[in-house]
Amino acid sequence: MDEGDVELYEMDNAKIPVDEGETEEVIEVEEPEDVVDEGEYDYPEDVDYNYSTKIVIASFTNENDISYVEIPCERNEYMNTGEWGIDSEENFYMCISQYDDETWEETYTLRKYSNDGTLIKSVPLESNADYMYIRGVRTDKDGNSFVALDDSIQIYNKDLVNVGSYKIEGDGYISSYALNEKGEYVAIIETWTENSSSIKVVVIKADGSANEDTKLRDAIGNNGIMSGAGYDYYIRTSTSVYGYDEATNKSVEVVNFLDSDINPTEITGDIVFMDAEHFIICYNENEIGAYEKVPADQVKDKEVITVGTVWSDYAVTNQIIAFNKASDDYRIRLIDYSEYSTPDDWYAGEKRFNTDITGGNCPDIIVCEPYQAKNFMNKGLMTDLTPLMANGSNFKKEDLVPNAQTMFAKEDKLYFVFPTFEVQTLEMKASLYKDGMTLDDIIAWENSTGKKAFGSDYNKESVLNMIMTYCMDSFLDTETGKCNFDSDEFIKALEYANTYPTEVIYDDDSDYYKEYIYQFRNDNALFASEYISNFRDYNWQRNYRFGEKTKLLGMPFEGSDGAIMSIDTLMGISDKCKNKEAAWEFVNSFFSDEYYENRDWGIPSIEKRLDEMAEESTKPRYFENENGEMEEDEEYIWIMDEQIKIDPLTMEEAAELKSYVISITGYYNWDEEINGIIDEETQPYFAGQKSAKEVAGVIQSRLQIYINEMK
Repeated sequence: MDEGDVELYEMDNAKIPVDEGETEEVIEVEEPEDVVDEGEYDYPEDVDYNYSTKIVIASFTNENDISYVEIPCERNEYMNTGEWGIDSEENFYMCISQYDDETWEETYTLRKYSNDGTLIKSVPLESNADYMYIRGVRTDKDGNSFVALDDSIQIYNKDLVNVGSYKIEGDGYISSYALNEKGEYVAIIETWTENSSSIKVVVIKADGSANEDTKLRDAIGNNGIMSGAGYDYYIRTSTSVYGYDEATNKSVEVVNFLDSDINPTEITGDIVFMDAEHFIICYNENEIGAYEKVPADQVKDKEVITVGTVWSDYAVTNQIIAFNKASDDYRIRLIDYSEYSTPDDWYAGEKRFNTDITGGNCPDIIVCEPYQAKNFMNKGLMTDLTPLMANGSNFKKEDLVPNAQTMFAKEDKLYFVFPTFEVQTLEMKASLYKDGMTLDDIIAWENSTGKKAFGSDYNKESVLNMIMTYCMDSFLDTETGKCNFDSDEFIKALEYANTYPTEVIYDDDSDYYKEYIYQFRNDNALFASEYISNFRDYNWQRNYRFGEKTKLLGMPFEGSDGAIMSIDTLMGISDKCKNKEAAWEFVNSFFSDEYYENRDWGIPSIEKRLDEMAEESTKPRYFENENGEMEEDEEYIWIMDEQIKIDPLTMEEAAELKSYVISITGYYNWDEEINGIIDEETQPYFAGQKSAKEVAGVIQSRLQIYINEMK
């Protein structure tokens, strides 16, 4: 859709339970009045804890014209999925589950109800799979129901007689499905193998016959499919809905969620099109939004600023909507390059993203991974953000923590910023720590204790993957493209990983579980992998695992911090952007008071806010009691049957933690292709077929070729 033809949809203020264009099921749980509060841990035998439900179906033409049908369920019965169907005679079809509290078994039935809620017929649903799971049901106007199970699609006619089925082969599963106007059921079946995936589109008729539709498969790509009036099908991407016409084999964008101020990550229910210009969205059981197309001449003309990314996250989409609602002059448009990926090439979107930016056809604002950011800034494609911070900004460069000031800077010019980050590192008891700890020290500890440093739940591959996650920069310079996988350090990493078991065997008995919970407290393991996103949460985890003073340290490999930053929403502005001030206005919004107040995870990259987080972690929490008085909310942890009180961090501990997290300069740099090559080539070594040195040489050769091709 051209930028000048932005199609907006406005939401009706009505909040009405609705689905399928006319009706929606709402499940209400009726609880026995004498149920005991679980907090009392006392369950009298004479209390019936089995709940009953009722299905309430509402139909309407507007918010003042609503009628309801109630369908009562027996005890322990409930509607199995949020989906159901209705035929041309307004009979309802749905799957019901019934749980037997004596046998702990669950059975499933397909039921047909009249439009006044009277049960007409019920038939059992069965599956040959080890575990029965009902993915959904769709019913056409003639009363033919297509029931999607894990292993098959079962077809029932209006009399609930099974008239056919379609078997899903191998490990395939239904990722999306729709019912067209011809009464055909279209299923997207996705199959994953160890290194790849495949997608096929199957069209199933009411008589059970089926055929693959490769043309429709190519049109859908890596997206979902929906049914609705106005087009043969609707194709849903991460940011839009396209109408697909079979005759022309063309798709047209009919709604862009963000242009319509809809956050697609908040859509939890169906999207139903009455026609191409009217649709409703079910956000949850109790709220819907009704939308209609606004004529183009009624849409205020605003300057469009584009944001390009691969796999947009909630923070970006939510901030786009907030910015667009508040701005009278600019509108942010998201370009999510993941929509260009296909079942045949999952990296097509990322490739196009890189090509557009390096080729000059780039978005105004770029949201990317750290290794991409380094590449873009080294090629001279980005804008120095420092001058843009000078006027009316929420922060200046010097307000950032040290690593945020320098990680994406060159010659005092800052090219990328990020509002929050996390740190992944190792943690051990301070009493066992040794200054300048090396891998040899770790091996010496293992030899003297007979224990494994990383504990009992790591195998060869997981240890090597952890080393690669924390220390990739020790073996690969992403800026120069130089690989060092044939070094003595990497060979030593292979040899160390090989000392762990090939497979971890878990024991369900209580002694094993207790040993696992207490492994760090009892010195049966040395290192815990720690993920720090909040100081108070870190304190809880430290007390739970160790119960005493600890030391944070990186994986001990030369040339690396051995710890990494996981960066949230890394943003820069293209040098080709024509209105850099407007683009900065959007980037700057991620550092506002409102943004930080609404975000409940992540370490702030603004030092003042990090200091506030550190200070808060040294204070007890308080709550207002029933007398309106502030009372300390003491924190406890439970380890097995032991209750332990947690004290806040001391000022010294909070200062040490702050000093550590702002010192990390490595970043999360997981490349699927690189790690796939490493995994593949290390198997012969782990199987005893090749030496570590031989394998390291092969990995070095393959990865150097790959890196050279990517540069």
